[in-house]
Amino acid sequence: EVREAMLEAARGLTWNEAENAFALALMRDRERVEAMPGTVQQEKTTRVRTSGLLDLVTPAETLDDVGGLAALKAWLGRQGALLAGAADALAWGFAPRDLPKGVLLLGVPGTGKSLAARAIAGTWHLPLLRLEMARVLGSLVGQSEARTQGALRLAEAMAPCVLHVDEIEKALAGAGAGHLDSGVTSRVVGTLLTWLQERGLGRDGVPAPVFVVATANRVESLPPELFRPGRFDQVFFLDLPDQAERRTVLEIHLRARRQTVAGGALEGLTAQTEGYSAAELEQVVKIACLTAFQDGGRRVTVEDLESARPTVTPLAESRGEELGALRNWARTRAQRANGTPGEPAGAVPGRRRLHG
Repeated sequence: EVREAMLEAARGLTWNEAENAFALALMRDRERVEAMPGTVQQEKTTRVRTSGLLDLVTPAETLDDVGGLAALKAWLGRQGALLAGAADALAWGFAPRDLPKGVLLLGVPGTGKSLAARAIAGTWHLPLLRLEMARVLGSLVGQSEARTQGALRLAEAMAPCVLHVDEIEKALAGAGAGHLDSGVTSRVVGTLLTWLQERGLGRDGVPAPVFVVATANRVESLPPELFRPGRFDQVFFLDLPDQAERRTVLEIHLRARRQTVAGGALEGLTAQTEGYSAAELEQVVKIACLTAFQDGGRRVTVEDLESARPTVTPLAESRGEELGALRNWARTRAQRANGTPGEPAGAVPGRRRLHG
């Protein structure tokens, strides 16, 4: 059993890296054989932390801490169940490439994309690796491609895990214009897209699950190849929260600060905050809490929240045209994360039109 656990812990390491990790485990844990797999795993974790390419995050959030996004949560629930029962699924007849690969989350800033990535890892009890694409771009010939391959190999070494590719459009924006940067961007894109297509299997043919959560704010910067079937299991558009979702978001952030306001008392505020993102609603709660704390440490009231609201300017007021264009794009190309599962991405009933 220890031998199998050691081999599993060494998954994704090169021959030399695995040999060094085994040697260290033998030296440290000669008297505690059962601790050897943990030492090998710890060596992989250390490699991630010192690589400079990936951040290893221990998420405190779960999907219960995410307000709204019912359709996305329902879909993730099914994917999580399939991952948890991967062995049974493969025995039943699923091919390794059929196991969940990842999701692409699109939306304007503040709609909960990064929070969702952390919550997925927290709910599934998996390590979260965060890759900022800007980090892999180097100035030397071949450096960007090598960094990309290195980051992806580290992710495979940490499998099973969740890999959050943050603001993926920043690295993919130059695809197709390779003459402007000697083809570096196109080669980085090619490396990433090939890996997205084939990452379900390790070199030994055994599944090495890395669930990718890619987030993007600007869809016009994304190459069409990214949306080809097989790269992601699903594409979701995260819209601004509706009134019911805004109430849930406010309640979550109040509860996180050990504050409560009667649900009925929030109705007026949720109506007044149409067009606010989840992040902007959190800012309203923060300001209200500061007011109450500095006023003798009393409890937050709905009046505090209503007074804080005008001090937060929703992004939708200045970027209404961009949001409208994104909704139109997503209507036929993505699933809507908010509301009822299967609802078209552009369907936002009852919401006033936002102008830039």
